[in-house]
Amino acid sequence: MFSNLPRRGGKKPPMPIPVPPPIPDPTGAIEKIFEYLKEKEKQKTEREKIRKATEIIKKAIDTYSEKFEEIFTQRVEERNKKLDKFFKVVDHALETGNLRELELGLWALLELEDKPILSKEDRKVLSEIFKSIGLGAGKHRQSLPEPHDGDGDDVLPAKIVF
Repeated sequence: MFSNLPRRGGKKPPMPIPVPPPIPDPTGAIEKIFEYLKEKEKQKTEREKIRKATEIIKKAIDTYSEKFEEIFTQRVEERNKKLDKFFKVVDHALETGNLRELELGLWALLELEDKPILSKEDRKVLSEIFKSIGLGAGKHRQSLPEPHDGDGDDVLPAKIVF
């Protein structure tokens, strides 16, 4: 409060001289800029790798989908032809009253029902698509599932009944 008043001798106390802020080290700033540019380039390279990997995986999925549709359509057509034959046998057996023929036709239908549409060979062909780009059955289980075992945890049913 009384600091502005002159002291004995009539002189004011000297004002403190402000200390200028330290001058930044230009080499440190340049190093930080280069670190930033290196990190930026590294991230750009990583993004490019991810983009390329994504394209490869998309192509594999498209190939897999086309192959799956082709195989599945063939198997369904084969199954439909077999079903037509079995039903013709059953119809003929019913018309003629032949119990032995009826029994054989019904047993054949039951056996067909127990067979999955996609065989192990079909699943192997399809899983080769992913193995060709380095994605095979492993810890992520990227190949086709095994036949339906009835425990309810299957991803896709391997057996489709008509």
